[in-house]
Amino acid sequence: MKSFFLGSAFAVVAATGAQAADPILYDVKAPREPVYRCDTTGFFEIPGTDVCLKIGGFAAAVAYGGVDWEGGGTVPFAVRYFGYTYGNTAEGFNIYARGRINFDARTATEYGTVRAFMEFEANTAGSGNTGNALNTRHAYVQFGNWTFGKTNSVFTDGSVGPDGTDPFTILGTNTTRINQIRYTQAFGNGMSVSVSLEDSQWAGGSSYYRAYDPDGFRVPAGVAVVDNDWPVVVAGLKYAGDWGSAHLAGAIGRNEIEGFYEPLGLDFEEDEIGWAITASLSVNVPSVGEDTSVNLKGIYTDGLSRYAGPNALGRATSYGVGWCDAGLDSICLDSDIQVWSVLGFLHHSFSDRVAGEIGASYQNTQADRYFFIDDEARNLDVDAWEVFANVSWTPVSRTTFIADVHYGNISQDFFNPDNDQALAFGVEVIRSF
Repeated sequence: MKSFFLGSAFAVVAATGAQAADPILYDVKAPREPVYRCDTTGFFEIPGTDVCLKIGGFAAAVAYGGVDWEGGGTVPFAVRYFGYTYGNTAEGFNIYARGRINFDARTATEYGTVRAFMEFEANTAGSGNTGNALNTRHAYVQFGNWTFGKTNSVFTDGSVGPDGTDPFTILGTNTTRINQIRYTQAFGNGMSVSVSLEDSQWAGGSSYYRAYDPDGFRVPAGVAVVDNDWPVVVAGLKYAGDWGSAHLAGAIGRNEIEGFYEPLGLDFEEDEIGWAITASLSVNVPSVGEDTSVNLKGIYTDGLSRYAGPNALGRATSYGVGWCDAGLDSICLDSDIQVWSVLGFLHHSFSDRVAGEIGASYQNTQADRYFFIDDEARNLDVDAWEVFANVSWTPVSRTTFIADVHYGNISQDFFNPDNDQALAFGVEVIRSF
């Protein structure tokens, strides 16, 4: 039994700390890894089959809190913007736990390694004794160069993402996981190209709201129906070498919407193209330290804001097109939204057990005719910047303590006050297996 458990141990969290972005477990070269007679580290044979299986996961405890200097108004916007609000608590101190488990099944065939991967996560935030539901993070099949199912978008680059505790997703990062059909071609020497067809309605389907129509009528929210008949096409180029890594990707899709409101006799339709582009770079600096790197990332989206990561119109990437709040008469048509961001941070390992990062990011979000004020459609324009630092300690293998602190500032023109600040911190302990 001891040999069994040691052989199936799987480190989900890197030794330097808990990655905010997904780990490199999902590298595009994974399907080509040979698994003959289950001799790859961590795999064991399922009796009576030719399937090699590896089980992994982790348990974690998280504590976090924040202070918001909003200077008036009713919405503690900055804490909500820079961190999740588990238990509907925007300020103060909170504790919760989370767990994750994954299954990696592989079989060697004449077409290469055929792989099935599933990963699930649940947390106990604000849920009493029972905990929250088990959520599916990844579920996909890899056959040769093909990937079918839900996993990281080709648009994302998980190798360029700062560490941090679970509650906070730093501006300028993107950890989009999405249903897709992907083809990947490796050219050797660390170079690969991926092209995917990705689900265009994953961010809410027909549950979008609309507060105006193209002729200027104020239409009650909830009358618009999203009708995306085409997937989003995404292509990415990735290079990894001894000096570091680079990633360039782009996405293009259609935003189709139909609106109607019988009492006013309104019937309208829109069809616009949305697109997004991202570039990231990680450069090793061995002159400073063995595990030291400078990391940069930029994202621009016009009509595909779900690929922008956390932004003023969607705190988490799963919201995609923004706050669909009927009470605020918000317009959640993605073709009206533009988001761009830049992120930079320095990663340094002080020893084989202690590492740290320091960085900053900036983001601008704009939306045409987003709010009605006094029956007048007004644009939305939000500027946000954030500075952060973290330190992680791994006293023994597969056990990491990590702490981070964030300070953010937001300037906007649709809530009172028009300038908001927040200071937040997080502490997390993770034990992987």
